[in-house]
Amino acid sequence: MKSIKSIKSKKSRIHKKRKTRKSNIKKQTKQKFAIHLTSKTQFHSTFIPSAKLKKNDLIVFIHEEPAKAKMKIAHPLLSKMWKQGEKANQNNANNANRGTVIKSGEIHDKNIWVGSYQLREMGDYPFEHLEKLVDNAIHYLKKNRGSGGRLGERLGERLGGRIILYFDKELIKQITPVEIILNKIYESFYTFSYFKSGSHGSSNSSPNNIYISPIKAGDRKSLSTITERCAIISRGKEIGRDLENFPSNYLYPEKYAEIVRQLVKPLPKTSMKIFYQKDLAKKGFNTILAVGQGSVHPPVLVELQYNGAKGAKGAKNAKGKPIIIIGKGITFDSGGLNLKHGDFSDMKMDKTGASVALSTFINLARLGVRRNVVALLPLAENMPDGGAIRPGDVIRSYSGKTVEITNTDAEGRLVLCDALAYAQEKNPQFIIDVATLTGAAERLTNGQSAVYLGNESSREWRQEMEKAKKNTQEKIFELPLWNDWKPYLHSTIADIKNTVYDAHADIFLSSLFLSYFVDKNIPWIHIDLSNNYPDRIRNGKMIYPSARGSSILLLTNMILNYGKE
Repeated sequence: MKSIKSIKSKKSRIHKKRKTRKSNIKKQTKQKFAIHLTSKTQFHSTFIPSAKLKKNDLIVFIHEEPAKAKMKIAHPLLSKMWKQGEKANQNNANNANRGTVIKSGEIHDKNIWVGSYQLREMGDYPFEHLEKLVDNAIHYLKKNRGSGGRLGERLGERLGGRIILYFDKELIKQITPVEIILNKIYESFYTFSYFKSGSHGSSNSSPNNIYISPIKAGDRKSLSTITERCAIISRGKEIGRDLENFPSNYLYPEKYAEIVRQLVKPLPKTSMKIFYQKDLAKKGFNTILAVGQGSVHPPVLVELQYNGAKGAKGAKNAKGKPIIIIGKGITFDSGGLNLKHGDFSDMKMDKTGASVALSTFINLARLGVRRNVVALLPLAENMPDGGAIRPGDVIRSYSGKTVEITNTDAEGRLVLCDALAYAQEKNPQFIIDVATLTGAAERLTNGQSAVYLGNESSREWRQEMEKAKKNTQEKIFELPLWNDWKPYLHSTIADIKNTVYDAHADIFLSSLFLSYFVDKNIPWIHIDLSNNYPDRIRNGKMIYPSARGSSILLLTNMILNYGKE
């Protein structure tokens, strides 16, 4: 039988080896990179008369009704193009209202392509055919000017021609249609090429040839204001997508916190606090610690505050009570000891909730919203290890309530429950959490839509969510939060268990678990992001080859416009 001394000596050697291994891994992962607030992709908002059109320009004329649009065309060249567009539409009635692109031929010795796009109501998503118009436009440019890779690469680096979007005055007055279109086009240029040879550490292509113009010079100022706002919001979305796409050996919890610090430092009225491992232990954030205890990268909790309510008037401001956005930030989710199976390389994107919360916060601060906003980012890496949490463990959460761990792969709700409990200490006006929480949500929507659930107190905010959904064309729908299912989460040894192992309705069970940590009188909504991962092959084409940045525009719009009629 081995002596106690020899056992202690062996434990000491194991501890030293583990410490050395952790040190080596940290050295390997100290990769230097930066993400910036400004984007290389810019729109030029100016008035371009017909005399200033150049060879190889692509014109997209966006209007509401053909009759009205024709009356407002002040330029002879555009009038001639419009007649050709009408003729093309007559030949293809099905596409007449969805956008048709034609080659105009030689006009004033200029090879110019013209597209017409008429907006009309098509259910909840009237702009979903805009991408088809852009694709058609690119087809003509590619056919006549050579071939290339993705949209941004072809237009920005190879073709050199301008894309000019002419907006009808009626659309400029409405604002929302213009914002939707510009955001869609910004999104179409996004690529994540940071690790591609020759990219020089850039994660985006940088076309500089997009021009936004009104039909009449008098509408230039209004259109310019919209364009500037869209540029800020779309850059916020690009930042979120970059963070979602970065691999986990580059973006682990502490590194993520460092990047956040770089991004928020220049923002006005903003402060930041980071709870490192020792701070988390001292404060009692035990479920966040539990998720990260199997990884060589310790967990952190990032708290961001923006104080924009000072001097703001109106009941909707709720006397400076903060709106709190919480984002799940699992930098890599292996499932822990309940190890995932098959291909789970996309689990680097389990930090999407944190990226959405951060991007929304950045957008609101840069736009100077007159509200107080707090973002909480619980960051951890869920890995299997000799020190990892086990099924059957009981953890005392920040709220004081105990949680029985029945499945270590239901870790997102564990980091969120501590953050939710902490958020309530700030006397919030409203709490919303965002997470890639369940595979059940993805199966329900086939990865094409996010879902949200809220408590009874959130009725007003759920109405605001529906308005924002229409304003941004984000696909999301509401599910009920039924308390009838709470008994499924009953634990015989703790206050609650984190899931039912063979759960078939985990969207509801995970939401009910989170609701257990939220005061029923505080408005609270949970978003399950099932539509953020790269889209599978559809019709032989990868529609979204990288993270989508789902719900960033939605949340920005909802908070910006809260209380407006």
